[in-house]
Amino acid sequence: MIAYSRSPAVTTHSRSLTELGLAALALLAGGIIPILALLVAATAGLFAPPLRPEQMAMMPKDMPQMMLSRIMWPDQVAMATAMPEKLMAMLAGMMGAQPVMAGFTTYVLLPALVVLVLVYFFARQHHPELANCILAGLAAGVVATVALDAVRLMGFWLRWFPANLPPMFGMLILGPQSSPGQGEFVGYLYHFLNGASFGLLYTLIVGRGRLSWAIGWGVVIWLLMMISPPLLLMGVGPFGVNFGPGLVVTAFVAHVAFGVALGWLVERWACAAGPVLAERAPWLHLNPATR
Repeated sequence: MIAYSRSPAVTTHSRSLTELGLAALALLAGGIIPILALLVAATAGLFAPPLRPEQMAMMPKDMPQMMLSRIMWPDQVAMATAMPEKLMAMLAGMMGAQPVMAGFTTYVLLPALVVLVLVYFFARQHHPELANCILAGLAAGVVATVALDAVRLMGFWLRWFPANLPPMFGMLILGPQSSPGQGEFVGYLYHFLNGASFGLLYTLIVGRGRLSWAIGWGVVIWLLMMISPPLLLMGVGPFGVNFGPGLVVTAFVAHVAFGVALGWLVERWACAAGPVLAERAPWLHLNPATR
C-alpha cells in the first residue's frame, strides 16, 4: 500500500481515492517504467540468437572495437576482442537489446514521463503532500546517484567493473551509429533517471522513512542488480562469478552510498513540514505548509 510518513506538524488525514490513484500512477510512470525499459531490453538481448560468422563478416571491421571502446578501457577491449566467442555473444546481446530499448523509450518511457509531469502539477494544486513526495523523491534519487557514481567510477578506474554502463545505455537507446558524445549524454540522462526512479519508489512506498531503511533499500537494489539481465548481458554472470570479486564489492559499496545519500536527503526534504529544499527554493512548493 502506498503511504506517506508525516511530521507532527502536518495534519493527519485519510487519503482519498483520487490521491491514491495519482500516487499509483506516479509510481508506475516515474518509478517502474523507467527501470523496466532496461530490464525488458536486456532480457531481449539475452535471448537474442548468437551472431553467425557471416554476420560478423558483414560488419565494418572496426565496429566491435568502436562499440566496446565507448564503455571499456583499451586493455579491456583488447581482452574482449581476444575472445571471439565471448565477443560475439556480447555483440549479439547488444544488437538484440538495441531495437527493444529504442522502441520502449520512444513509445512507453517518454509518454510515461509526460504522465508523471502531469500528475505532479495536478498534485501540486490539489494534493500538495503527494507533490512533495514525488518531487523530493526524484530530486533525492538524482543526488544519491551522484554518490553512487563516485564509488562506481572509482571501481571502473581500478578495472573492478567490466564496463562503464551509462554510455552503453545511450548506445542502446540511440543505436551504435550515434556519436560518442550523443550516446554518453543520453546514457547518463537515462542513468540518472533510473536513480530518480528508485528515489521516487522509496518516497511513495516508505515516505520520509529512516536512514537505515534507505540503506536497506540500497542493498535490495544491489541484490537485484547482481542477478539482473543488464549485468548478465555483459557476460559476467550472477554476482560477477565470471569476472571477479571487485565487481560485487564495488557495486555493494556504491549502492550503500546511494542509500545513505537518499535516506539523509529524504529525511530532510520529503513528506514533512519545512523541508530544507522548500526553504531554499520556495517556488518548488515541496511543503504543503508553504502554500
